[in-house]
Amino acid sequence: MEQHQDASQRAIISRAERALLSGLMIEPDAVPRVVDLVSPADFGDDDHGKAFAAILALSDDGIGIETRPPPRRVLICARLSPPLS
Repeated sequence: MEQHQDASQRAIISRAERALLSGLMIEPDAVPRVVDLVSPADFGDDDHGKAFAAILALSDDGIGIETRPPPRRVLICARLSPPLS
């Protein structure tokens, strides 16, 4: 039973992390409101922490909502992917 509860809690936490990341990608102006509350190390999923760090880096670079290519999510993926040789 305890193992099921842990898996259930992890699933809830993962959904919450994805919701936060999605919200920040949709509304990057919200980044300053969460930057002092959440850090990449706070995420239970390491990939979510890396995505959050990429969102913070884009925000630090002054990249906000883009109405022309490349969309913000493409820039986030580019920061997460190793460079091509």
